[in-house]
Amino acid sequence: MMIVLWLALGLIVSYGLLIWLFQDRLIYVPTTTFPEVAAGAQAVGAQRFSFRCADADQIAWLLPPAPQADRVLVIACIGNAGCAAMWLEDPAYLLPQLHGRLGAAILAVDYPGYGACPGRPSPEAILLQTRAAQAAALTHLGWDRSTVQFAVIGMSLGTGVASQHAVAEGINRLALISPYTSLLDMARLRQPWPFWHLLRHRFDNRASIATIAGRGACRVQIWHGDDDQIIPVAHSRQLAAAFAGVVAYREVAGAGHDDVIAVDLPCSLEELVQVCVGPLITGLDHANKR
Repeated sequence: MMIVLWLALGLIVSYGLLIWLFQDRLIYVPTTTFPEVAAGAQAVGAQRFSFRCADADQIAWLLPPAPQADRVLVIACIGNAGCAAMWLEDPAYLLPQLHGRLGAAILAVDYPGYGACPGRPSPEAILLQTRAAQAAALTHLGWDRSTVQFAVIGMSLGTGVASQHAVAEGINRLALISPYTSLLDMARLRQPWPFWHLLRHRFDNRASIATIAGRGACRVQIWHGDDDQIIPVAHSRQLAAAFAGVVAYREVAGAGHDDVIAVDLPCSLEELVQVCVGPLITGLDHANKR
């Protein structure tokens, strides 16, 4: 009996050690920027530019602004199993459509280990990357930060990236597509107690939205498909309920995880335009619109 107990304890400890040491490989699914994907992005008009971060040359993609457009910079934070150029390679995709509609500059950021970027991803490393990419884009455009209006878009894993970037950079315009409340809540769905407590990569949309809302006027828009099999729609419902005076929420009937915007692109695009350039809304204004 004691041998069985010791074996069980050994298995539990070993499993916990594996989760602690290799959880980044369970969370992040990097994708390389293949030549045909890069060519597609460039055909749409995106520019590939390099910048320094973490003592290494990193790569980001920029759709330059239209000649007469206002100084608006939209930072796009990608989801998993993808790379920034994949968001740009087809003119029918969201970012090229948004660029055509607004003429704003759009920065699509790869994380460490994604696309053509070296390094290993973590919330801290990714935040350094997004902030360095934003600064490099402003330099590339010749814009002074004080003259620019910013908005941040995140998809899936990238919603946590987007919200932490918005908090760090003082940005009050945020669009989240298929978000989670927090990665800790996602870990609770995937791992039994007590293993979820071992999570070190703690993106937290709930905490970030609370910070943004606490600053005053803002725009936070969330979209989620009611047939999402990866991140349950309950996560967005919880965020919308917790910040009823701040979050504008649209649940897309019949949409899954990846097609939530594509199912109703014209409507979603107009809502996204309002996030990027529409007037900021107070909590009371949001409550009156619901």
